[in-house]
Amino acid sequence: MRALKCVIAILLSLAIVRECCAWGPEGHRIAGVIAEKFLTPKTKAAIQEILGNDGLAKASTWADEIRDDNSYKWASPLHYINVPRDAKSVDMERDCHEGKCVLGAIQQYTLELSGQSHQPVNKPEALKFLIHFVQDVHQPLHVSYRDDKGGNDVHVIYGSKSTNLHHVWDTDLIDQWIGREDWMAKSRALADSITPAQAKKWAAQRDPVEWANESLAITRNLYATMPANNIRFDKPYFDQNIPIVEERLEAAGVRLAVLLNHIFDPAGPALQGVDGVSAEAPATAPATEPASQPATVENTPADGDATAFVQIIEGKPCGNAGGKEISLVNSHASRTIRVVVQKQWTDNGKDMTAKTTIVVRPGAGTSRQLGCSATKLHTGEVRTFTWSILSAEWTQPEH
Repeated sequence: MRALKCVIAILLSLAIVRECCAWGPEGHRIAGVIAEKFLTPKTKAAIQEILGNDGLAKASTWADEIRDDNSYKWASPLHYINVPRDAKSVDMERDCHEGKCVLGAIQQYTLELSGQSHQPVNKPEALKFLIHFVQDVHQPLHVSYRDDKGGNDVHVIYGSKSTNLHHVWDTDLIDQWIGREDWMAKSRALADSITPAQAKKWAAQRDPVEWANESLAITRNLYATMPANNIRFDKPYFDQNIPIVEERLEAAGVRLAVLLNHIFDPAGPALQGVDGVSAEAPATAPATEPASQPATVENTPADGDATAFVQIIEGKPCGNAGGKEISLVNSHASRTIRVVVQKQWTDNGKDMTAKTTIVVRPGAGTSRQLGCSATKLHTGEVRTFTWSILSAEWTQPEH
């Protein structure tokens, strides 16, 4: 009897861990295998130096495995971002207070791994968090609604099993897709099925906020097309949605590879084995500061206007159309500055703009690369980009 109780306790604990996992372990591992296909040799070497022989697939599940560890309770909100029911897009100021969301986490750990953090960095931990959170933001129900806990409170029957909407998307769809097959073989087959055109399409969108907006659009549609009885999901639901799951895992893998290549091999190709992908830096700065960054304050009179200390400069040649690397520099001797930058370009004759907020440390050695000023698309069109500073403000002095 005592042995039976132990077995039951172990099974219950495993069920609890599985319930909270984003994508489920298999989903994260699949996205990790896909990402590894597109890493440059230099990036692979850098990752091996940090993680040892643990590849991306194994490292990708760590952030879920430590969720029951009380010393990591602070990281729980970093796996998702919640929006109001009527929201059609993510608003960082509204939805990511103090950077405590998946987008703030991606920003923070990108800064740390890029050598732009003023704090000591635990690189293995930062890398494992970054891998996981890039994958999380591609799971639609991780960009969802607070009132039902991202679908965790939406009871459904999947096949013959009682579960919830979130778990269906984390685990059940993927488990049914893998079936009795080897998950590694399925992962490699999925990675090999990605065409150069698909890889370029996903690599072209470098802004994590837009990754979240893609997931939100899927989430909104899932709720709008919920089965009439709002409870029983059967084979037609699987057939309709498994292509979405596959595409989100593929996009997560490709975009993770682009981000890691930019961090560890910025002079190399954006994607190994895929020609013609712009070397423009990923837009990894959501319009809010990450949780561990100091809070902003009004401009300090003793230091003067913060805008006087930041400038956009040209660097070495980049891209395939005679472009130059564009960077943001903070020339102040000791103060960190938060800068709102606007990017402008033309897309098929249409003027486009995008704003992002960047925290830049003092000194040219910690300048933030904004991107390449020109790139040639596969159509032969040359696209040019310009950046301008909209505003700048000091951050709180460190104590």
